Amino acid sequence: MKNQYFGDINDYLKYRLIRILNNRGLIRLGFCWMLTPDDSKTDGKFIDYLSEPKKFKGYDPELFEFLLNCVNSNKRNVMEIQNSTMFPNSLFFDQLLKDDRAERKRYFNEMFKLFNDVDLIFFDPDNGLEIDSKALGHKHSSKFLFWEEVIRCYKADKSILIYQHFNRKKRDLFISSTLSKIHSQTDLLPKDEQFKSREY
Repeated sequence: MKNQYFGDINDYLKYRLIRILNNRGLIRLGFCWMLTPDDSKTDGKFIDYLSEPKKFKGYDPELFEFLLNCVNSNKRNVMEIQNSTMFPNSLFFDQLLKDDRAERKRYFNEMFKLFNDVDLIFFDPDNGLEIDSKALGHKHSSKFLFWEEVIRCYKADKSILIYQHFNRKKRDLFISSTLSKIHSQTDLLPKDEQFKSREY
């Protein structure tokens, strides 16, 4: 997550989903922002939805107005969420995540300590789950959540929600392969279980 993204259409959609899961505080949430420094790219400019309230506001009027006010006030920062009432009974881990392997280990140790009593942990990496071409500790590895961290979370008996960008594969194939990887990594199903793609 970069603060320059805050308030874009992806935020509106994921925060709406998380608000449903949070159920007004009945489910205790832990937000691991996986914050990385802003850059000069144009990411985060997808805010046209805010000028179309008839189309988008109805999904979550309170959240829509909140993000609209943040963007119009040039307050594009996750601290706005943390200081709001959007997610009651929630904890937030907002340290910057670095590429360095040792620093990353310290980061997640502190995060797990803070989130010891939460029910659901939301991870918001820049890109999503790890890829073969980006090893842990290498440059830009902070853009990804690695399987060893997912497994640690799973073994701690936490529910997990991960933000994931689609890559250049066909979406149904990407969804299918990701589901298969999740199950094989967490041993939820037999290894020979076949996963069928699903249209969304």
